[in-house]
Amino acid sequence: MNICKNCGNELRDGSVYCDKCGKKVLTDIPLQGKCLIGKFRFLKSKKTTIIIPIVVALIICAFFFIFYINDPIFVCKNAIKNNNYYKAVSVYNEDISQVQISV
Repeated sequence: MNICKNCGNELRDGSVYCDKCGKKVLTDIPLQGKCLIGKFRFLKSKKTTIIIPIVVALIICAFFFIFYINDPIFVCKNAIKNNNYYKAVSVYNEDISQVQISV
């Protein structure tokens, strides 16, 4: 329980004014995370909620695209399509033929 600093009356929990003298009571109300709201306010904007998932999706797509382009089978197929048989055989001998398939 709090005590009124003006008259010394015992205050009820949650009271804003003293019941005896009517003076406004300063209570210790927790901030409830209001300090953090200002720092992360940019996360609530509509632009940010749209841009962040798009950027994450683009990064994921770029990651998989890079691995797909460097895949030996893709490189070999592309070389055959472009009539570059020397490169296709080279990629096959260096990368693809070394893969052991277990049955």
